[in-house]
Amino acid sequence: MANWRNSVTKAGVFVPLSSSVEVPLSNGPNEQKVYNTTGAKGGWSGALDYNQSGDNQMVTADAEFNVPQAFAESSIGNISTASTWAGLGGFNNAPLWQTGVDEYTQTVLFVQTATYHAFWQLANITNANETFSVNNGDYVRAEVWICDITNSYAITTVSNPNAYLCTYVHDNQNNQTTSGHWTSNKANAWPTAFNTAEVVQEWNDNGSNDYAQFNAFNFAQAWDITSSMSQRGMGSNSTSMLQIGSASHSQGGSCMATSSGVCSDSGTLVRVWWNSHQ
Repeated sequence: MANWRNSVTKAGVFVPLSSSVEVPLSNGPNEQKVYNTTGAKGGWSGALDYNQSGDNQMVTADAEFNVPQAFAESSIGNISTASTWAGLGGFNNAPLWQTGVDEYTQTVLFVQTATYHAFWQLANITNANETFSVNNGDYVRAEVWICDITNSYAITTVSNPNAYLCTYVHDNQNNQTTSGHWTSNKANAWPTAFNTAEVVQEWNDNGSNDYAQFNAFNFAQAWDITSSMSQRGMGSNSTSMLQIGSASHSQGGSCMATSSGVCSDSGTLVRVWWNSHQ
């Protein structure tokens, strides 16, 4: 982590995120469907971590994954969307700081196209902002953290008066990166917002489109850091970890998995699926 952090926090790397290209708000998350429910199609699959020690703030969420190949649900005419991201906060209508990859598929008369874009968003506050294009199968790292803009964007807590919201997405295949800090709102404007960290596969567009189907995949690396600077693996067998989503392949969901992808209570990976083509 130290080598990576040093490489992306050199002078000149960070730019204000307001320079990103803005896209419609409908690309944002469906906050009203946090857990998958029968008949509702919707919500999230993945894992959520929260701190039980009284020091209840999370300061980093990090995920590495191969972008899943998305498929439209219909072969005649359909628009289907999903997204894969790491995030801080978001519960009880609190701001959600998230970054990752949007997946979009469209079918017209059996001809299907798919596009994938890196994005970042301060949900409930800003529209989603898509940056560079990626391809399915690309290995992507996505991280959000509370950063000190006066100290080389180092990890800090919301009590720091210089605390901002930082983001980083990197595609290893095409060597493209989005990194920056949110300039309009300091992290300490919401002192109780960031008490959870998540790695998530989500239904986008507030339910206006179908959920894109995709092959089951693992978050190869998923971890977070608490405000006491304790690093924890998401997906490890922890009393602080909540599995998000059903364990049923007919509904979509997630599980804790072994390195081979086999689900296990003691798994160390987060495995997700939704009507998967596996």
